[in-house]
Amino acid sequence: MSRIERVEILQVDLTPKVVRTDAIQSFVAQETPIVRITCDDGATGTGYSYTIGTGGSSVVALLVVFGLGVDALIHFLNRLRLEEQAGDEPEAAIRRARVLVGPAIILTTIVLAFGLGVTVFSDLPSLRTFGLVCGVTLIASLVADLVFLPATILVYRRYISRHH
Repeated sequence: MSRIERVEILQVDLTPKVVRTDAIQSFVAQETPIVRITCDDGATGTGYSYTIGTGGSSVVALLVVFGLGVDALIHFLNRLRLEEQAGDEPEAAIRRARVLVGPAIILTTIVLAFGLGVTVFSDLPSLRTFGLVCGVTLIASLVADLVFLPATILVYRRYISRHH
């Protein structure tokens, strides 16, 4: 299995010849975030999206925060796997995993949310959007990792996996 070796993010702003305005925003630039991922086996993938207005920073913020959220998810699932014991009830392993990695996930998420969220005080609208999206998404990810994920695993193991 190959591993990601490098990730590059570039944002290109294309200015229109005619500025258009509607009730919500002005179309002053087409923001195009371009993401290139290179793996250690030489495989490279490039993807892009575009937005009108200040949305490009939101796309980049979601890419960053998605990676951070998945990282916390992997730590929880790895600890859960290590805590599972034969004949043990699923909620006992979930409880132990939450107690062991929960504080670390909470602390790192709060530090990252405030660290990235401080950009909401910027004078640049796109940077304010970036900070807001990062902060809100990180907190939502924390709730999902510590509340919804364990509940989903418990429901699956109690009801669905027994019938298969």
